[in-house]
Amino acid sequence: MATTAETQPMVIAATPVVAAAAPAPTTMQVTCPEGVVAGALLQVQGPSGPVNVQVPAGVAPGQVFMIQVPAAAPMAAPVQMMQQPAMMASPGMMMTGMAPPNMGGGGGLEMLEACSKVFLKQRVELFEAFTDFETCNSYEIYNAETGQLLFILGESSECCERQCCKNQRSFEMLMTSAMGGGQVLANFERPLKCTQQIPCILQEMTIAIGPQGSPPVGKIEQQCTLCMPKFNVINAQGAVMYELSGPLCVCDIPCIDVEFFIKAPGSEDVLGKITKTSAQGLNAIAAQMFTQADNFMAEFPPGATLDQKMVLLGGIILLDFMFFENSNEGGSSF
Repeated sequence: MATTAETQPMVIAATPVVAAAAPAPTTMQVTCPEGVVAGALLQVQGPSGPVNVQVPAGVAPGQVFMIQVPAAAPMAAPVQMMQQPAMMASPGMMMTGMAPPNMGGGGGLEMLEACSKVFLKQRVELFEAFTDFETCNSYEIYNAETGQLLFILGESSECCERQCCKNQRSFEMLMTSAMGGGQVLANFERPLKCTQQIPCILQEMTIAIGPQGSPPVGKIEQQCTLCMPKFNVINAQGAVMYELSGPLCVCDIPCIDVEFFIKAPGSEDVLGKITKTSAQGLNAIAAQMFTQADNFMAEFPPGATLDQKMVLLGGIILLDFMFFENSNEGGSSF
């Protein structure tokens, strides 16, 4: 009988005596069964499950000895999973209480909120350069401090209007994440205001965050001045947030920077600036001389909100079309 106990553990019940606070081990008393000798292996049912123990030397059947076993692990509260029926949505539809896609950590506009400076680069259109056929503009927006590509801007406009009205055409410029997905993050809308015969017509652009049809967060409006170009940066309530003023003579020379200063309303205090950057290197100079590809640097005012930065980006696009889009054809008509 003793031999059998040594080769195959006997399952017995044990009574807890002292239970220490977890994770301290628990002390238990075990009564040595009849027929079991010292050194035999027993299997004791402890608080956390079966435990193999050896009968100490000198313990006879019927005697009690003490053991320590692991305390019971704390049990997590059961988690109830609620199964919800699948919901079907048509393209462009947003469910109530659901966040719009691609507006969060995957390349959304929060990347612009973290930027104090951005670099806007117009893509070279070789077909337009060789044929003089006006094509849609597109731009890339980079974090100027890290060089990371953030967003893509693409123009949507009528072909006939592009050929007839050139840089004075109306258009929508849609912003998407450079990380892909195709979700429209913002749109910039410019109405048709042709100044070929009526040069006093003032230009403007409306900016909205979200897909087409979203409410505007602001606009940029050209002001009537005699000399230096001036624009008002306006919020959704119609209040002027900043003033944007340019040089007396806006010349698009590849090796010269052209600066537009962002100022507080009614003040000469410069808070930031938009710079049409000069070309660096022969390839860049040639690209600016023989194409309409332009580069801009925007230094946002300290504390500028996302809405304010978006409207200032719209200002860059409007400045490019007004003063630099047809500069290789003899300059702008504004």
